[in-house]
This record gives sequence, C-alpha cells and structure tokens, in this order.
Amino acid sequence: MAAATNVTDTLPNYVRPPITNYSPSMWGDAFTSFSFDDKVQEKYAESIQELKHQVRSMLMTEGSTTIEKLILVDTIERLGVGYHFEQEIEDQLREIFRFQSEDKELQDNYDLFTTALQFRVLRQHRYSVSCYVFNKFKGADGKFEETLTSDVKGLLSLYEAANVRIHGEDILEDAVGFTADHLKRMVQQLEPPLQYQVKRALEQPLHRGVARVEARHYISVYGWTDHKMKYF
Repeated sequence: MAAATNVTDTLPNYVRPPITNYSPSMWGDAFTSFSFDDKVQEKYAESIQELKHQVRSMLMTEGSTTIEKLILVDTIERLGVGYHFEQEIEDQLREIFRFQSEDKELQDNYDLFTTALQFRVLRQHRYSVSCYVFNKFKGADGKFEETLTSDVKGLLSLYEAANVRIHGEDILEDAVGFTADHLKRMVQQLEPPLQYQVKRALEQPLHRGVARVEARHYISVYGWTDHKMKYF
C-alpha cells in the first residue's frame, strides 16, 4: 500500500495553508483561578439592603414638600433603581396627584422648574395632567415670557416636560422650540454639571432615550449635583 500523501504536498505553490499562532490571553488564568469570597458577598448584600431601607424611608418621610418628593422620585428613577421602590413611588405620586388636583392656588405659585418636573413625572407614570398648567408662564401675546430665559434649570425642566407631549398640545410644541433655542444659545456659558445635562438633553431628551443608557449618563454627573437637589 502506498504511503499517505501530506495534504500540503498536493497544494499549488501559490496556496499557503493557514498558520495558527495565537498570542497568550491577556487574562492569563484570572478566570480559572477566580473564586467568590462568601463573607465579602454577604457584606455587600447587607449594605445593599441597608441602602434600600434608607431610600424607602426617605420616600415615606412625612412632612417632605412636594418638590422634595418629586426630586427624590426623579433622582431614583434616573439612577436606574426605581424598580426596587415601585410601590413606594406609586404611593407618593398618587398623593401628589391628589394634592395638585385639590389645591389649585398652591399650584399657581409653583415656579417653572417645579411645575415642569411635576408635569413630566406624573405623565410618565400615566397620570392625566393638563398641559395648561404652563399657561401662567405666557405673556399677553401668547408667547412664553422672556424673563424665563434667566432660569436655566427651569428651562431644562420645561424642555424635558415638553418631550412627553401628545398630539394636539400646541403649548408644549411652542415650549420645545422656545426652550431648545435658548438652551442652545447659553450652553457654552454654563458650568458643569448643568452644562453636561443641557448638552445631553439637547442631544437625547430623557423621555426618548433608553432608560439604562440614560441612567449611565446620569450616574456620571450625579456626584456633581447641587446638594440642594440631591438626597443620597
């Protein structure tokens, strides 16, 4: 019987067989030698439970103002951890919605930031809130008052609120153009983290983004947030 022929001997001269010459993995044996430290994991789990307890207590604290509750709820959700506190958040928003329906006089005294934040958060949770709450910020000519342009946080809050509009809400259509125009003009003069938040909103409004992606962006600026607007 004839000796077996090497496959490479039958290939044309211009054909080269593949050569496997892999470099060593940069991870080495990191994964094969990795093991969990049960005590460390238990410590992390206890810390997480303690933090969740603190946040839950903050949500249910009696005596907090409406704006404090709204900022806290919005912060929790924008950090991407709202699913841990769904019932507590719903309880707070139900109370805020009932309160805003009953006390019209107090609602009329809310500034632009508070009015817009309340509108957006409630609407995102499918509460029926009217866009006419923004009429008080319009002048006799039917346009948004120019004095609002000095309130950057209010403009940003209104811009985000306007992006949860539904068909036929002309006042929010006007609000998008008004706020976007002024925010674009002033963004380069702003200081971090507000500058970053405005740039991000103009690039991708919160309501139109992917929750997990938006949470990642928000986490990156959360540490800079004004202590008056920060709860944990």
